[in-house]
Amino acid sequence: MFIPKKISELQFYDNVMFSEVMKDEEICKGVLELCLRRKISKIVYKESESAFYNSMSSKSIRFDVYLEDSDTVYDIEMQCYLSRSIEKRVRYYQSSIDYDNLKKGSSYKNLKDSYVIFICKSDPFRCGFPSYEVKSYLESERIKDGITESLKKEYNDGSHILFFNATAYKEERDDALRAFSEYVHSGEVSDNFTKKLEEKVEQLKLEDEHQAFYDKYKDWYYQDIIDDVKEESIKKGIFQGKEEGKEEGKKEAILETAKKMKELGIKPDLIMNVSGLTKDEIEAL
Repeated sequence: MFIPKKISELQFYDNVMFSEVMKDEEICKGVLELCLRRKISKIVYKESESAFYNSMSSKSIRFDVYLEDSDTVYDIEMQCYLSRSIEKRVRYYQSSIDYDNLKKGSSYKNLKDSYVIFICKSDPFRCGFPSYEVKSYLESERIKDGITESLKKEYNDGSHILFFNATAYKEERDDALRAFSEYVHSGEVSDNFTKKLEEKVEQLKLEDEHQAFYDKYKDWYYQDIIDDVKEESIKKGIFQGKEEGKEEGKKEAILETAKKMKELGIKPDLIMNVSGLTKDEIEAL
């Protein structure tokens, strides 16, 4: 049986803690400015019920941090484990934001610009860069007057997607963003802003109101992560089993699941019970 962390064990990167810390407007504004590398004049939190996108025929999601200013909507997510379906997840989040912000009967021109920002503890694309920006382009070729011409022009529909890889914090050129990424990666406090983050985390651990919130939502938060990890690991095991026709596929899926559980901070004895791996195998992951 999965046992969620105690509130005293929560870190900034845990989604339930991250969401609560980011309710501090000054902190949230600071994180957003670091990610966008520019100043923000004012932010307004979307109503709490807007954080949920529900439909009888659609998957429900909960945005970690959902806010807006006069002409832009922002969704900031903390990704504390590797996910091979992260691109599809971002696509769904983006469409949910657009659905939420364009009222029935409104013109498409009223659709606000949007930013989906993922702060990741692990490298989402395993390329070793501290950040990634997704861009769309118009591409084409033609022959004109016997000469082949190529077109590559940025396609700007007002949607922006940013990923930050905390494991590559040493390669980040901006000092403040480097310190923030290192804090997400290891909990190291190295400047005034990360000190403020750590103080807020410790403060929330002691508040009865946050304890009540955590007790109410912890199962929801963790179950979503566990389901995602299980689904991806099972798919990987099936694929590898078909390709190789051997038991290696199953073993690889078990190792992948155990590795992600370890990244979530789950204790080794629990991982041993779930996976059947030895302590040495878990420590080697």
